[in-house]
Amino acid sequence: MRREKKTVKLLFRSNKFCGEIWTEYVTSRSVSETNLTGNRNKKSSLVPDLLFVTSFIQKFFRDRRVTHTWTVVRDVMDFCIESGFIDVDRNDPKQLQAALRSVQRFLKRKGYRRGKKKGMMCYKLRAENIRKRDLYTVRMVSLNEEKQRRIVYMDESYIHKNYARHDDSLYDPNDEQDVQVKAQHKGSRYCFIAAIVDADYTIPEEFREEDQHAHLMLDTLDVFVGGKRTKDYHGMFDTKYFQEWMGKLFDALGARGISNAVIVMENARYHFSLPESTPKGNWKKAQMQKACAERGIPYNANDLKCVLWEKLWEYNRLNVLPVVKTMELERGHEVVYSPPHHSDLQPIELVWANVKGDVGRQHTTNTTFAQVLDRLNNSFTNLQSKTVQGCINKANFHLRKLYEHIQALEDVEESENEEIAGENDVSDESDANDE
Repeated sequence: MRREKKTVKLLFRSNKFCGEIWTEYVTSRSVSETNLTGNRNKKSSLVPDLLFVTSFIQKFFRDRRVTHTWTVVRDVMDFCIESGFIDVDRNDPKQLQAALRSVQRFLKRKGYRRGKKKGMMCYKLRAENIRKRDLYTVRMVSLNEEKQRRIVYMDESYIHKNYARHDDSLYDPNDEQDVQVKAQHKGSRYCFIAAIVDADYTIPEEFREEDQHAHLMLDTLDVFVGGKRTKDYHGMFDTKYFQEWMGKLFDALGARGISNAVIVMENARYHFSLPESTPKGNWKKAQMQKACAERGIPYNANDLKCVLWEKLWEYNRLNVLPVVKTMELERGHEVVYSPPHHSDLQPIELVWANVKGDVGRQHTTNTTFAQVLDRLNNSFTNLQSKTVQGCINKANFHLRKLYEHIQALEDVEESENEEIAGENDVSDESDANDE
């Protein structure tokens, strides 16, 4: 009896349960197995583990990334139901709950992870960045619909000596084509800057000459060895260098007979550099007073530096243009800045990924720094017009999707405002009747 109690205690089971098992064994000299209840058994998935289903779900995530929309498991479940991957009765809470758990397990197996930004459960752009995004989207969609002006996209990038295939990821890092394989020792790097230009749509495609198709402007390409001043490759470029390069870009446009072009660039600090003569906050008080006098800004002799700088700063904001803006006006072009955190709207980013991927696929443990340069130049030289055009078309597709998203949000906001206004009108009438 003491031995039986000890067995029950070790198995963490009741006397009745152990008695039944022992009786079954004595009777049949065998013990039957049964599945344990709870979450200990492997669950069958309602989501088919097929390649095309995985591809569709990855594309779903990518499309939502275009608008930086936060995606939760319920969104994926709804997508699977609408796509016919899951057969669920939406009116049955138990079936919906089972489908939700199945999608959670599926996403976990595919490498997706949940995350949140501190202080909020979804990703949200700052109001200023949303404003820049919306203005850029509306402007670029209008230009693409008009098709009267050539659009130029410029950007800077870099490549390390030990750059391997797919070192950069533009989308979901769980995608096989976007897997990041980073070298442990990156080595020295080459920095480069160039521009691509969209096709001339005022001329029918069959009559376009070579420069009238979309292409990389090789005469704007500049490759140099990047130093170690900063981890960010943007630190390899400075105001003086960029202004000289912009002069080269304007000359290249002139050589092609391109006027009134739209030049798209990102928000690097040196893209906004002001003229050297622009008053600065670290000037001495006498310099600030002289600057105020030269610009006709009223001031008192006993004004502190902070007061003088406030006046000069306001003057700079309203009257002083970045050097690039001044250059564009002199050359008859227009500079447009792409919004922060939206590299998928910049087709030249895709061109860089294409070129660097070509170099990275040739990487071996014996690759030298000189070989990287040769392969990089060859990749630039052999870049085909159809590849550049494809990158532009893809970015424009994302741009159009984002524009539709902005329109939809605006319609929702207008509808909500009308409902609120209607409720206020009803409330006012009720108050009047009460009175």
